[in-house]
Amino acid sequence: MSKADIGSLSLYGRNHPETGPGSPEGGYINWLTIADNAKSVVEDVTRVRKHPLVPPEIPIYGYLYDCKSGKLIEEPEATVVGAV
Repeated sequence: MSKADIGSLSLYGRNHPETGPGSPEGGYINWLTIADNAKSVVEDVTRVRKHPLVPPEIPIYGYLYDCKSGKLIEEPEATVVGAV
């Protein structure tokens, strides 16, 4: 196996001379992006609220993380769904 067959390894990961950085196997991954973050938080809080092992007297909240500010932003609909 020659160096051309395996590519090179750099600080940023594997780099294949024909396919570029990373691994060609990455093309087979379903990245499961979330189209509506707020809706996803509400769905998650609803799922937790309905779980039989979560006591009904415990409030559940849902937040989104703002990458730019570093702050948590409460999702009001999730708070309603998770209320006691």
